[in-house]
This record gives sequence, C-alpha cells and structure tokens, in this order.
Amino acid sequence: MWADGHYPTVAAHLQPAAAWLVEAAGVGAGDRVLDVGTGSGGVALHAARRGAVVTGVDQIDTWFDVARAAAHRAAADLDLIVGDAEDLPAADGAFDVVLSGLAHIFAPRHDVVAAEMARVCRRGGVVACTAWAHDTDTDVGAFDVVARYLGVDDELSNADWGDPVYLRTRFAEHGVDMTIERQVIAWRFPSLQAHEDFVLTASGPYRRIREALAAKGVWERAWAEVREVTRRTNQATDGTYARDEEYLVAVGRRA
Repeated sequence: MWADGHYPTVAAHLQPAAAWLVEAAGVGAGDRVLDVGTGSGGVALHAARRGAVVTGVDQIDTWFDVARAAAHRAAADLDLIVGDAEDLPAADGAFDVVLSGLAHIFAPRHDVVAAEMARVCRRGGVVACTAWAHDTDTDVGAFDVVARYLGVDDELSNADWGDPVYLRTRFAEHGVDMTIERQVIAWRFPSLQAHEDFVLTASGPYRRIREALAAKGVWERAWAEVREVTRRTNQATDGTYARDEEYLVAVGRRA
C-alpha cells in the first residue's frame, strides 16, 4: 500500500509530528533507537540528528533510498532493514528507545505489534508512538466514508489506536505504562483542489482505495462523500485548505 503513491510527499507534511515524537521520547546521544515503520526515514532521521544510533525497519524498502539520501545530507547514519512490525528482527531488549510515528497503527494485530515493540525495548527503556486522535463516535472522517463503501468489517481498525484508553491498555498489557498528550498537525494547501490532488496522487492508501471502489463501481459516489467531508471540515475561509488535525503522542517506560 505504501509503495504506491509518493510517501515522501506525505511524510514531509508529517515532519512536525516526527520531530515532536523524538523530542517527547527524550532521545539522546548514544541511545540505541528503533523506528518501526520507518518509511522514508522521517522519525529515524530526527533521532539520528540527536546523536542516537538508529535502526529503521519497514515491510518494504521502496523509500529507503530517500531516507539514505536525507541521512547523507545531514551527515547522519541510519541502518535500514526490511522487517515485519509484528515480528521485529531484533533480540529482546536490543534498544533503549522504540518509536513508531503513525506506522504501528497499520499492523493488523494490535496486541502483537504492541508486544513486539515492548519486547525489543530494554527494561527501563522508552516506548513511544503517535496515532491519529479518533475517540468519539461523532468524529467521522474521510476514511470512515471509504471504509463503509469498502464494506470493511474488521474487528480492529487503525482508528482504535486514536482512543487514549485503548492505546494505554494495549501497551499496559506488555509492561509499558503510557503517558498521553494531544498535539496538532496543521494541514495547509493553497486550495481545496490542491489538497484533493495530494490525496489522490501521494497517498498510497487512497490510490488503492480508488482502485478497489472503481472495480465495485462506487468510486464516484464515495469520492463525492469524501469531498463533502473535506469541504465541511475545511477551516479556511480564504479559498485555501486548512485543517488542524489532532494526534496522540504516547510515551512510556518498559517496566
């Protein structure tokens, strides 16, 4: 899914969240850091700039060259490996800090990914992650619309991670007591059309969703509803597109 589209373009908009995750986790020089779902290396690079010894793991290596190029420009070192977030290729307690910036939420088995992130963190080390805030029944977004058209009936959804109680519970089961705060990502585009173009060209999930719904003959209807949600939630009044979207920052120590 994330090999489609152009994830580095998406990641550029997420840089403030990546930087704050590393800051909140207290990453320091010499720390052994694992970035789970590293993509094009946004979180990993912020950690490396602080002098940490950083490993990034992702299911695909599509964007590793982008991460390496960015690391080279910053005179930073990254070790990038292909691996599954539900079966991390690392020994127990191998890292001082384990991070995931809006990535672990896409692993289908939530209890397994939480267990793995805790397992590879040393005792007393830090586990920290971010997730899109989504903890009310009235918070209906674009992905809720397309999920309905796709007929998604999964027991677990990546939106579940946006509930602070759910997030705390998943990690507490594996000895990590999370402290959670809310932060905001400021999405800004010169126009509503520019935002829609970004979604349809850069976002791998949306490109796959479009293919699936087009095959079912319902894409145009679904996209019309998505556009309506986008217009309704646009906070700008000057012809541009602006939306401040909340996300959770969770930081805890492994008992």
